Amino acid sequence: MPILAAVILGLQIACGVHVVKTGRNIYWLVIIIMAPLLGCVIYFVAEIMPELTGSRTARSAASRAAKFVDPDRELRRLVEALETADTIDNRRALADEYLRRNDAQSALKLYESSLVGMHRDDPTLLLGLARARFSLHQFAGCVAALDALRAANPDYQSPDAHLLYARGLEGQERWQDARREYDAVSRYYPGAEAKCRYALILKRLGETEKARTIFDEVARALERAGKSYVREQREWYDLARSNLS
Repeated sequence: MPILAAVILGLQIACGVHVVKTGRNIYWLVIIIMAPLLGCVIYFVAEIMPELTGSRTARSAASRAAKFVDPDRELRRLVEALETADTIDNRRALADEYLRRNDAQSALKLYESSLVGMHRDDPTLLLGLARARFSLHQFAGCVAALDALRAANPDYQSPDAHLLYARGLEGQERWQDARREYDAVSRYYPGAEAKCRYALILKRLGETEKARTIFDEVARALERAGKSYVREQREWYDLARSNLS
């Protein structure tokens, strides 16, 4: 035990010196002191390993470790970037981050303030606006944003936008319109979500046999695809199986 304690203390000192010498965030010292071994491991993965390897895997591991230690770091960076330069790209990046963090109200304000001038028909901004409105249960506004997107950008293609459109119609209880759009998007949407949502609305509308057929197709397709893909689609696989039992 004394040897292990000495090793951990040595790691703490080495990591602490690295923090100070390289000008890292002082918050790292708190992590290293409060959680000696784990803090050193996380610091190594997040700050030292990427410097040593420069690989994509190392950068990905560093990003995950950094989010674990300081989940607000990316948000602060994007806020600072917008304060430094109030550009559409910086607004969009911050709005996307707010949406990722389930702060749809903050995202909505940024999307709305960005849809001006030459950017008023920007498809990415309009899709972001629709997503924010959907998250706030503003289903009519969500559909209106997507209608505007399609009108201004007739060649724009997005399975995610199409699925969101169907969900917006469903949110308004426009059952037959939603059924039509779910039918269309389920034919090309990657993954099982669109098919499962289509089956759910069929079941709601009383088309139980057709719904069951789709659930069965989803379950069988995922089982044939292998365990790794089933893990990725676990929510929809479980939903399909539960509707077959």
